[in-house]
Amino acid sequence: MAIDQATVWETRPAAGSDNNGGAFIAGASGTDYSQQDSAQIAYTDLVIDASDAKKLTSSGHPFTSAHVGNTIKITGGTGFTTGRYQVLSVAAGVATMDRNVGTTSSTGGTGNLGGALATLAAAWTDGVTSNTYWLKGTLTVTSALTMARAVTSSDAGPNKIIGYGTVRGDGTRASWTTSSNSVDLIQFTQAKGYYFQNIEFSSSAGTPGFGLNAKTSNNSTGIVLDNCLLHGFNKAIRGDFSGDFGFVSIVLYRCRVYSCTSHGIHNDGGTFLLASYVHDNGGDGILQGNQSSMKPGVILVWRSVIKSNAGKGVNCQMQADEANGARFPIVIESDLLNNGGDNLYVQGNPTGIIAINSIIDSAGGYGINNLLSYFMFQVLGSIAWRANTTADTNNVPKSPSDVTLTGDPFTARGSDDFTLNSTAGAGAACRAIGQPVVFPP
Repeated sequence: MAIDQATVWETRPAAGSDNNGGAFIAGASGTDYSQQDSAQIAYTDLVIDASDAKKLTSSGHPFTSAHVGNTIKITGGTGFTTGRYQVLSVAAGVATMDRNVGTTSSTGGTGNLGGALATLAAAWTDGVTSNTYWLKGTLTVTSALTMARAVTSSDAGPNKIIGYGTVRGDGTRASWTTSSNSVDLIQFTQAKGYYFQNIEFSSSAGTPGFGLNAKTSNNSTGIVLDNCLLHGFNKAIRGDFSGDFGFVSIVLYRCRVYSCTSHGIHNDGGTFLLASYVHDNGGDGILQGNQSSMKPGVILVWRSVIKSNAGKGVNCQMQADEANGARFPIVIESDLLNNGGDNLYVQGNPTGIIAINSIIDSAGGYGINNLLSYFMFQVLGSIAWRANTTADTNNVPKSPSDVTLTGDPFTARGSDDFTLNSTAGAGAACRAIGQPVVFPP
């Protein structure tokens, strides 16, 4: 056997130790001793059974039913194999572990049961696919963590990395950061099935690396970020298929991407921005590059704001054909504002464009710029246009349901309050054109 897929890990950088057990099997009958700074028990007299190398005893700290589901870090002892082992059952003071702990009849083993770890790398190294990793406080790193696990239909679910403040599930973000030059936080290598929640990813380096980077071997997919912040990187998300690879699908929900020296998000696969904010990056807010060999995918911007990026807001440089599938931007109930170039730019060979119930305002270039003179399809409706420097559109016909605003529609865009005001010709005009007016149609 090995570490259970239901295992839940605990990392507390300021208080834990990588010599602690650090994990508990969710649903086990024992008491979870991983959610504390120090080990529950420090063993110095472990003995491996004479006939079964999976069985352990201790005269100083006999095993009890409370220990079932906990993890022991074996740190030493002649005949013992160092590593983390899980207590599967206890009978008459004898613990049965998940696998052989060493050589039968060995004595004098040392180790620690329970207690949190100090680094996520230690947990990740000993964990397996579908494990959950809780992170409390601030994790400062000097090298990237490589993630290569690929979830399949036979696994228990995605790999989960979740931050918290005081109590698990409190919604407070933990911090994962670096001040080292050219260091990425995470490098994915053909990875599949990851869920990150409540984490602030950042770099304070003078020459920053990337936040989430799709590295070699092949494309990664099924990456979800929920309630995360990403800032201070060269690019927060890099899947540009230039030397390395890309993300076939990556989802950002309730996230902010800002203050990166280059693009906020650069991914040549499917990029889904949901209820999120991408702003003040040194390049484009979102860039999908011109890579015909990358997996096809749309850019979806739903109920999100893309604002004040030095380059374009959404930059779609696409290759698409019937064999490789469709690539096109979808912008629904979103705001594209104050970007240095076009708010939405499309070139290459896109199959179409969808933009509905959105505000496209104050672009340094066009509101929407289609470098070609055609689309296979176009769905535009209820767009509020305002103050786009070059023009509202290029090669994109407006819809009869659109409106041109005469004033700023927001309560206070300068302080990120994007609620609509009630001013005539501004916020009130946006409310008047929203679709559908009646549902179902």
